[in-house]
Amino acid sequence: MVGQESVEITNRCIGTLTGSRSASAAARIPLLDAALQRCWYWNTLSFNTTDRHFSLATFVDNLLSTGNSPEAAVAILQDCESYISQHWGLNYGEDSKEFLVCRGYSHRITVDDRWSRKSTLKSLGHFIDDDAGIRSCFDHSKAAMWRCFYGNLSAGLKASSNKAKMRFLQSSVSSIPSFRWSRWPHQDTYKTTLDATQRHMIGILTGCRPSAEEPFEEFRKRRHKLTNRLAAKHGKWSKSWACKVKSWGDHVYRNHDPATWSASLLRFHGEDWLQQRRVRSSGIAESRTNTRAYRGHVHRR
Repeated sequence: MVGQESVEITNRCIGTLTGSRSASAAARIPLLDAALQRCWYWNTLSFNTTDRHFSLATFVDNLLSTGNSPEAAVAILQDCESYISQHWGLNYGEDSKEFLVCRGYSHRITVDDRWSRKSTLKSLGHFIDDDAGIRSCFDHSKAAMWRCFYGNLSAGLKASSNKAKMRFLQSSVSSIPSFRWSRWPHQDTYKTTLDATQRHMIGILTGCRPSAEEPFEEFRKRRHKLTNRLAAKHGKWSKSWACKVKSWGDHVYRNHDPATWSASLLRFHGEDWLQQRRVRSSGIAESRTNTRAYRGHVHRR
């Protein structure tokens, strides 16, 4: 859900919790016990599709709930904490109690003050924005890529072969966004930025510098051709991203495990539903956001 679409889904909420002390005691056993005993109650608060209830997901000691309202999502986590506290002597960390609500949610939210509302929620290394965009996740990934790049940049690396340099970028740098980009929708803006980042790093590694009396514009074109050729030879990151999105989408739609959430959620509201929402949010001759007088590509000024 992005932009105007999120306004239509005002009854959805994601609550998340990270850092529970349960992992230090008995890993997933307390959480599985709580799910077995309390699932019947959580289903009354959960987010429901036509045939499924989605209430609580766990990964080791990380919990993520979905509810039909912010209050319901938080109530699921609170009920889980109450159970594991009573039966296992475990509690959540106070700094882990966060929840996220879809942008455009118009109802009053009455949640315990110990829970803080976030516009961007960090969960298992991913950053989830309340408009379902990837801006925060992409920016954090890009910053981490540059930290990794400069943290490993050395004279020995610069003196190595181009093959070794490309192997370093592939194994150490591009692995940072590849962990996340299977869930990123492939968009031209981020594709251009990702490829530009790759070329920039290649330019630094190859030590491409202007020759004597070479105009800067000529040097810039020469460097662009060199870095683009090396990136294409060893694999552009944007192409790897596109392949990953497609392969992961194919994997999800095959639905080998009917118990997983992803395939059921994708079937619940597909592309046709999103397109209908876009049409409903647009004027007859206006753009979807009602900020332009005609539909079509936005031209740069």
